[in-house]
Amino acid sequence: MTRAVLLVEDDLDDVELTIEGFRRERFAREVVVARDGVEALEMLERSRARDGLPEMIVADLKMPRMGGLELLRRLKGDDRLKAIPVVILSSSCREEDESRALGAAGYLLKPMEMAGYREIVRTLNALLSTPASKKYNSA
Repeated sequence: MTRAVLLVEDDLDDVELTIEGFRRERFAREVVVARDGVEALEMLERSRARDGLPEMIVADLKMPRMGGLELLRRLKGDDRLKAIPVVILSSSCREEDESRALGAAGYLLKPMEMAGYREIVRTLNALLSTPASKKYNSA
């Protein structure tokens, strides 16, 4: 999963829109998709043994089985995974404070139209180029 971003999203329309938005804005990362937090944790466990961890996780808040906040709690509680930057991508701004308190690297609102992905890609690229991300990637 090297040079990949793990997108954790249960809504297939949002998955397609996000991937298309990333493509149009030339986001230079492979996007791997998990349908909820449980699947994301399973994928992370497998990828750690095979081809490495993703550079970043972008997660929705509301998902079946395990949502974004619980996923964030579990990632930050795992010494092997806590350095991975996690960005919450949601249609609601209500949980922003809690997400940041739990250690989210960012909290972005889902855009209503394709042009909104320009700012999201800028933000993700900035986060990926921060010293914390570089430290994680070299570990």
